[in-house]
Amino acid sequence: MALSWKRWFGLETTVPLPTREGYAVWADTYPPRPHNRLMAAEQEIVEPIIRLARPKRALDVGTGTGRYLSLLRAAGANFIVGVDLSLPMLQHRQCQTPRVCGDACQLPFADGQFDLVCSSLMAGDVADLGPWITEATRVLAPG
Repeated sequence: MALSWKRWFGLETTVPLPTREGYAVWADTYPPRPHNRLMAAEQEIVEPIIRLARPKRALDVGTGTGRYLSLLRAAGANFIVGVDLSLPMLQHRQCQTPRVCGDACQLPFADGQFDLVCSSLMAGDVADLGPWITEATRVLAPG
């Protein structure tokens, strides 16, 4: 493959951004629905699990634009909170569900507060899954 002249002279580059900054840039155009095949496949699997679980208190970690919030409500949850690291993503208001800006590895909630923790594809943005799993377990109610 031939290099373009821009790349040859170092004029065509990509700059990796930290997760929070990347989502801030993406927020204005990020749709509140599955917008690629991976997201569609993931939602086809997760949505029936949510319905089957029938949670009353649900936490959506990595809620982004909130695409799972209405699904949690439809499954019977009457207390739902979305949490995301990106404030610009949280500012997309598809519904009136409370949203909190926070870190998945340091959730700002009491122990045992939720029946279900939904995290969608957010785990791919977590550098070390151990603290995230510990936090998800901590905020889940027994049973």
